[in-house]
Amino acid sequence: MRQNASILFEERPCQWGLRGDPGLWEDMRKYFEEKPLPYQREAFVRDFHQCFFAMCGKALGCERMTHVARYVTVGMSKGMVSHTFWAEKALPLLLQRLADYTGGDI
Repeated sequence: MRQNASILFEERPCQWGLRGDPGLWEDMRKYFEEKPLPYQREAFVRDFHQCFFAMCGKALGCERMTHVARYVTVGMSKGMVSHTFWAEKALPLLLQRLADYTGGDI
């Protein structure tokens, strides 16, 4: 059985940016279940940005944070997704996992 790119999302980060980030992580994991490995780096980055936009309604990096109603939880940052976390932590982490999976050959 071929692996799909959702394997990159199996281990969750130990720290999030805002309370909506775990919900987006799970939605991205589901989105990438449809994407087989191996995966070209450029294609992964493109699809990552497309998924972020589809789930959040805004392009990654256009703001510091975005409110997403379906990610509302309890707490101060109800439903907020951190663009900083996704751009500076999550995407680099996922790209490193992709490189590790492919032996750095992406």
